[in-house]
Amino acid sequence: MIVDASAIVAILTRMADVLESARSPITSPIAIFEATRGICHKRHASVEETEADVREFLGVAAIRAISITEREAGTALAAFSRYGKGEGIRRNSTSATASPTR
Repeated sequence: MIVDASAIVAILTRMADVLESARSPITSPIAIFEATRGICHKRHASVEETEADVREFLGVAAIRAISITEREAGTALAAFSRYGKGEGIRRNSTSATASPTR
């Protein structure tokens, strides 16, 4: 299971618990960066404090950071399509279509 930035943000800001059934969860350095940035914004906290929280979470949850290849990129995009937040994008079973955000 790939744990993307939106999942890390959701878990660390107590919005979701998505790791219960995960086997061998992995993430990427860019997801760590994006999660840290997102949590800094939500908590109004320092980068250093938030990075420490993210890294502690990764250790406790046994999530390994790996380099992302084309194969993992496809899996990550599928996870984003299913769980991530799109700005003005409505997802359905056949396609993603733009919808007005305002």
